[in-house]
Amino acid sequence: MEIKNSHKFESVVTKDHLPTEINIFGMSVQLLWQPLESKPSVLQECTAEHFYLNIRDVAAYWVNPQQNQIIIERATDEVNYTIVATWLLGTVMAYLLQYHGYLVLHGSAVLINQQAVIFSGVSGAGKSTTASALVKQGYPLLTDDVIVIKTLTDGTMVLIPGLPQLKLWSDALLLLEHSSYGLQSVANKIDKYQLPVTNHERALYPIRSFYELNPDSSNHEVDCRELFGIDKLQLLIRNTYRYNMLKPLNKLSEHFKSCSQLGAKIRTYQIKRSAASQSLAIIIDLVKSHATN
Repeated sequence: MEIKNSHKFESVVTKDHLPTEINIFGMSVQLLWQPLESKPSVLQECTAEHFYLNIRDVAAYWVNPQQNQIIIERATDEVNYTIVATWLLGTVMAYLLQYHGYLVLHGSAVLINQQAVIFSGVSGAGKSTTASALVKQGYPLLTDDVIVIKTLTDGTMVLIPGLPQLKLWSDALLLLEHSSYGLQSVANKIDKYQLPVTNHERALYPIRSFYELNPDSSNHEVDCRELFGIDKLQLLIRNTYRYNMLKPLNKLSEHFKSCSQLGAKIRTYQIKRSAASQSLAIIIDLVKSHATN
């Protein structure tokens, strides 16, 4: 089932342009590029009324969620939009999305047989690499890093697409036979790059499955097991994006309910994999096999 996305999708903004509005994850957000009138003494402050984040030598962000407004004070004029967007489109937008009741998880997703398939796990687990390998085989990318899920009026839970790009470490690029030459580096990561993707889907789709990837150096094979009951719920909660912001937002009970509802609708798997390159091919075949059954 395909559910058409009526939201305007954000076009890629050039690094030297400072947009006054962005449209992403189905949400229109006003950006004000100006000094903040006052700043908390801490580097991050999260409440049900506002969110503040100060990234040294980059920018300070202040979110007014009621107005869908973000004030950004750059550390210097040399800090361009590409650098600011590293935190703007991650942590800062996650707060705004959680405030409005969206379920925000950590991972990457592709479209297989008209349904979203999500890959999650700790940093370096292979989320983006697995998604990229599937994109290379012709499956459209839906989102990378931030998973945003919306519940429709009929109870259907759908994934809202993100930007048409993947963030990949240099060794993952090498594994996928892609050079890092000419790619924009990720501001807060050494040896990680932004790979633009043309095969990208912009419609809303229901979610079929969720895979948690777990690197295991002691395991020379790929071990996949399906989770049920409380294990399924714990997996979804464990892979929440910026879980620590939910309590000050008074959203913990709502989040628990959303994870429970999602868990009841999808299949979840836990995969233990070795670092060997052949394990990626095994995982890809496994995922495609699940999608046809």
